[in-house]
Amino acid sequence: MKALKKLEELFFILLMLFSNAIISQEKNYEFLFLFGSFPDAKVGINFRETYKVDSYVDGASYLGFSLSKYFKDYFGMEFSILRNLDIFPNAIDSGSEKYTHLDLCLFLQYSKRPFSPSLSAGIGFSDIYESGGYCGYEKCYKFKNEGISFKISGGLKIYFTKNFLLKLEYKNFLIKINEKDDCYEYLGCLFYDDYFKTSSYSFGLGFTF
Repeated sequence: MKALKKLEELFFILLMLFSNAIISQEKNYEFLFLFGSFPDAKVGINFRETYKVDSYVDGASYLGFSLSKYFKDYFGMEFSILRNLDIFPNAIDSGSEKYTHLDLCLFLQYSKRPFSPSLSAGIGFSDIYESGGYCGYEKCYKFKNEGISFKISGGLKIYFTKNFLLKLEYKNFLIKINEKDDCYEYLGCLFYDDYFKTSSYSFGLGFTF
């Protein structure tokens, strides 16, 4: 019985030491659930007989997540995926919008303090599709693009505890347009820009591990 009790005490001591080691271990990863919005973005100019108008893809709200790896307290790498929520589909021709964005960024952060400003820059891939927009005579404008994107962002991380945080961020995207110029019999011709710019406000909730 005494031997069994000694083993129980030893097991309890080892368990406490192991738990303390886990708790005190440096947190090198962050996982965040993201919510944000893309505003309208100009993709080109639409020429219609004697006048021209700017052509835009509609904005959209999105959900996503990000995973960050810290190499130092102030420096790391982040991977994120964003996918739009088609809450307000285009009213014209019952159109729809689909945004998917992936990127990989390097970031600098003012250590892991309760309030930590951060800057990041990186490269990614964007897939954008929108139907509707200009419609007439059974013809509708559609925009689809898959291309390389570049991102620069700035934000603020608020650490409520060592393991739980909120992130507020403003992102700027420059997305390459791969579409060629497109003409519609009754809608005129759309001449695409080489790139279009958009921005995003987002916030994220997550944890460190």
